[in-house]
Amino acid sequence: MASSSIRRRLIRGLIPALLACAGRLSAHTPVSLQEAAARRAGDFLPVHENEEVQVTGTVTARTVRVLTYSHVGIYDGRGAGLTLDGPYELLAALHPGDIIEVDGIAGQRAGLPVLFVQHIRKTGHTRAAPPLKVRWNELNSFRYLGMLVTTEGKIVELGANTGGQYILIGQGDDLLKLFLPKDLPNSDGDFHQYSLGDKIQVTGLASQYCPSPPYDRLFQILLASASDVTLLERSWLVPPHIIGLALLAALLALAVWWTRERRLNQQRRAMRALNALGEEILSASSPAEILEKLNAVVPSVLRITSVSLYVFRPGQNALERIASRDLDGAMIPLETPDGALHNAASLCFRNRTLLTIPDTARSPLFRGAERDSDPRAAMFVPMFAQSEPLGVLALCHSERARIFNQDEQAAAQHFGNQIATSLRLMEQRTMREQLFRSEKLAATGQLISGIADELQAPLESVVLMAGRALTRPADSETKRQLAAIAAEARRASEIVSRLVSFGRAEKTDAKPVEINAVLASLIHFREREWAARNIQVSNRLSMEPVYVMGSQGQLEQVFLNLLVHAEQSLGTAEHRELYVSTSMLARRVLTAISYSGTEIVIRRDPFADLHSAEAGALGLGVCRGIIQSHGGEIRFVRVSGSASRFEVELPVAQTSPGLTSSPGAERGERHWTALVVEPDLAVQRQLLVRLSAKGCRVVPVPQPEEAAQLVERMKFDLLFCSVRLDGSNWLEFYERVRHHVGAFILLTEGYDSDLARSFHAGDGRILRKPVDEKELENLLADLEARAEKNVSK
Repeated sequence: MASSSIRRRLIRGLIPALLACAGRLSAHTPVSLQEAAARRAGDFLPVHENEEVQVTGTVTARTVRVLTYSHVGIYDGRGAGLTLDGPYELLAALHPGDIIEVDGIAGQRAGLPVLFVQHIRKTGHTRAAPPLKVRWNELNSFRYLGMLVTTEGKIVELGANTGGQYILIGQGDDLLKLFLPKDLPNSDGDFHQYSLGDKIQVTGLASQYCPSPPYDRLFQILLASASDVTLLERSWLVPPHIIGLALLAALLALAVWWTRERRLNQQRRAMRALNALGEEILSASSPAEILEKLNAVVPSVLRITSVSLYVFRPGQNALERIASRDLDGAMIPLETPDGALHNAASLCFRNRTLLTIPDTARSPLFRGAERDSDPRAAMFVPMFAQSEPLGVLALCHSERARIFNQDEQAAAQHFGNQIATSLRLMEQRTMREQLFRSEKLAATGQLISGIADELQAPLESVVLMAGRALTRPADSETKRQLAAIAAEARRASEIVSRLVSFGRAEKTDAKPVEINAVLASLIHFREREWAARNIQVSNRLSMEPVYVMGSQGQLEQVFLNLLVHAEQSLGTAEHRELYVSTSMLARRVLTAISYSGTEIVIRRDPFADLHSAEAGALGLGVCRGIIQSHGGEIRFVRVSGSASRFEVELPVAQTSPGLTSSPGAERGERHWTALVVEPDLAVQRQLLVRLSAKGCRVVPVPQPEEAAQLVERMKFDLLFCSVRLDGSNWLEFYERVRHHVGAFILLTEGYDSDLARSFHAGDGRILRKPVDEKELENLLADLEARAEKNVSK
């Protein structure tokens, strides 16, 4: 009995112990909130998914009902939170601040780690913690899930889905979703009062709704009520940045308009100034005057500091830099220019193209040059007249490097062509003046010839009677007076003879002229005047006779005018010297008339004024034209401040008188009067030189209308006419003048048999350009034979 009672007591004590052990084996595993919310790498599912766990925490906010389930957040006070998932009736009894112990199964709801609640035990209550204030972009992470948070932002989207309404806040692609489930109990509104751009503040449960893996995105704030959203700032009807952009655009448009109007006004003013300058350039009388007008206008218009002008001198194959106030004139050879600036001008002329140098310090043309004297930027513009280059216009900027734009280059080229046109007009005016002056001299020569006929006989009688009286016995005083009378009478006879030769110079034929004899005669003619004015003369003429083909009277006129000009330039200086010399160089004779003194009246190039007539009967421009018609060239050189000289260069005649007669003399060649109508200056000069060398008097004109007027006033044996005339047809011109000239020669680009047949029989000839000397000789010989045949008839 005793043993059975003991067994019963042991069994009764063992049963509770076994029940307690079984209870302990079936209890949930306690874990922290951080461990319960931990995620696996890769798909980011909960680490303790489907495990029964027990957690302890404090309720953070009201329960949120979402369709068939509810969520409530708890936190542990150490920065970790977790979302409880369960029926609304079970979770609705919880209030913020409740301290609870929860048994349940760890899992996930659309990627959000949750604890599916099985049993809740309240263990206490505390004051509810305020929501965490977080920036909206920081809530797109795992850190704040299950915690009550508050944030603010601007609404970028409003919408709804099957679960409820939502708001997106943020900017760009970084957005945060605010979700308000539908059919909430005690709901107090929705989001209809909000608009895009409104700034709001929201308080709710940090949550996540990501239906597909990986579960590391689509975070949101779960709202328990619409009242959890507070309006902070209404959006503008037009956003401020749009208004700012509009104002900025308006200001920018106003600035562009103002800048454009200012630029257009400047361009209009510049255009008016340039048009006025173009008219002034065309009416200028000398290159120096053109340069002065350019310097007055162009620097301000094209934003440069200086303008230089280079004019081509074909006789010397050089560019002449026109003198200005700051720079002296100089001759720059095309092949060997001296200085970087002159080298660039020469290169521009030879290549016939515009040359711009934005920075001379980096240009190979200015490498090794003196930087102080050279500009920083330059533009060189070739000057064209009818496609023929006549010089170079140089535009320089001395202060800084700069780029010349297309408009400035076009304006500079336009000016360059206008300058070339003006130079061509000056040359044509000089030729016309030379022609008119020749006609005046011819009329004057006729008048002088009549007077000479009246004076020559009395003067010869005076010389004869004085000579006879000297042979008779008389006292010494009487003989001295008779000798003086005879000498003065002879001098007067020489003066009359010289005047006659001057007056008839235009009518004389080209023949060999001994230059040294002409100069010696002129020195003798002026030596009394020079002695009276205390001018020391040095005769350095060559001892060898030098002959040139031309008119002795015209050459005497030129050299006399140069001597008188030099004499007048010396002024009233105390020491005045005059040198006359001749020298030979490469079948050309160079005559130099140098003068120096302590005072020079004219310190500029006298040939700059083409209409100057200071030197006597002829202006220096006409003197240059006469020398050029003899195939030569005349130059003015200023050696120093008190010394200058004229240089006259003429081709030496092929034969001398008394040795071998010229081919023209052997053939009995006529000396024709020829009119050349040719716009091309190069061909015009070629014919001028070759016809003058054959003893012809040549009158060149570029326009057919001017030629027609000359034909009506004068008799021409030959008329050379270009097949290409400006503003006219050669055939119409031929019909107009054919009955007024001896022979009509058409200058063509090549021989054309159909063109030759268009002439009437015997009335015209064709000569190809460029003119071949042999063809020209054959043409003149044929015309000579025809003239002889007509005379014999």
